[in-house]
Amino acid sequence: MLDLATLDLFDPSFYLGQNPDVAVAVSSGAFSSALDHFTQFGQFEGRDPGYLFDTGFYLEQNPDVAAAVDRQELTGIEHFTQFGQFEGRDPSDWFDTSYYLAQNPDVAAAVSSGSFTSGIEHFTKFGQFEGRDASAPEVLLAVAGQSVGLEVAQTPEQQASGLMYRPTLASDRGMLFTFDPPQIVTFFMKNVLIPLDIIFLRDRQVLEIAANVPPCTAEPCPLYFPTVESAEGNKPTPVDQVIELRGGRAAELGLQAGDFVSISTSAAADSYLRTDSGLEQIRAATAEN
Repeated sequence: MLDLATLDLFDPSFYLGQNPDVAVAVSSGAFSSALDHFTQFGQFEGRDPGYLFDTGFYLEQNPDVAAAVDRQELTGIEHFTQFGQFEGRDPSDWFDTSYYLAQNPDVAAAVSSGSFTSGIEHFTKFGQFEGRDASAPEVLLAVAGQSVGLEVAQTPEQQASGLMYRPTLASDRGMLFTFDPPQIVTFFMKNVLIPLDIIFLRDRQVLEIAANVPPCTAEPCPLYFPTVESAEGNKPTPVDQVIELRGGRAAELGLQAGDFVSISTSAAADSYLRTDSGLEQIRAATAEN
């Protein structure tokens, strides 16, 4: 039986935004809701219920589950809600279960005592609103002696979705987009729920900052991109990196156009990957209960 309510993994806005065909079907009355479609068809078609569960990632990381899905025994999301979350399996590459429990011994203890069924349940209900990190930062942005951990949007799908649908973004976190070779890019705020600073870079130098950009509430959504002056007026200019931070964070860091920034591999992520400290902390928290 599919139980998404416990984990708050289903997001109607995400589902309809990612599936325009479903939005049309719901609007026409063919389905009573986005959840109605997902329950009847979407989960069997490999569609994602929300930004926290990536069906493709889950099946790729868990061949045993993929085999069960091929045998039509259950769907990916059914496996995760019924078994995977309790087995410590990750629902997406953005949520690292071991890291989350290791960084939050209080949550690990609560899971061990039965107050929460799993780390992902705590995160969806409380952690994401408390500014708790879902995974180790992949790289660090250093600005004037301060650092911000950045998640890297590597695949075209990750770059297309960016920070869409996320209800919060901690001050010490953000997202990095890389473009090789440098190219002209445009960013917009459709399906983004919080104001963002969009920082455009070339060769580590800040070309332009679109500050405190608000969510787009009606189409067409404004486009944001850096420009250079020319005889014909301002023209878009190529970039090789773009960083998204919480709205207003660039000003708090004192970051301005013309500044140079340092982006390096995250020591925190390296340390976590080199050791088994995460599992040790989880075991210790469990032993105390």
